[in-house]
Amino acid sequence: MLALGKIDLARNTLAGRGVRIGAILLASLLLARLTRLIVRRAERLVRAGRDESPEERARRARTVSGVVRSALMFLIVVVASMLVLGEADVDIAPLVAAAGIGGFAIGFGAQSLVRDFLSGFFVIFENQFRVGDVVEIAGKTGAVEQVNLRTTVLRDDSGAVHVVPNGQIVVATNFTKGRRSEEV
Repeated sequence: MLALGKIDLARNTLAGRGVRIGAILLASLLLARLTRLIVRRAERLVRAGRDESPEERARRARTVSGVVRSALMFLIVVVASMLVLGEADVDIAPLVAAAGIGGFAIGFGAQSLVRDFLSGFFVIFENQFRVGDVVEIAGKTGAVEQVNLRTTVLRDDSGAVHVVPNGQIVVATNFTKGRRSEEV
């Protein structure tokens, strides 16, 4: 009789964990949808500004919304993963400690990565160029297809794609900033 009680307790415990894990996953999905909705609204607000032409505002909105959406989705996935592992009785303290130590060790070898992220932040913050602009950076000229915190993706006239780490951008020449799309 005692063994059956332990089996029922184990079954109830597993069922409870399954429900909590399901709730975490459902909350993560809802949070991801809410994030997309908020980013879309913010994008509309940027497009509605009056300081630039409509084409420039649209480019800026696409650039900023892509970066913000990616960062928030990454954060949601990491937090949800940690919560699910915690519910599955995986001790996450060593994972967090290892991530901290690994981050510290990688930081010494990843100075260029940090430079890329900081440069990317300032490219976006200072509105140096946006998706759709024609620019020359790091010796490459082309239309900007993506601006991320770490890299900028250009497509030149021949169709070649250039991925430029933002830390390598010393001078950025923007051929389309402030010009109407008919002039380009």
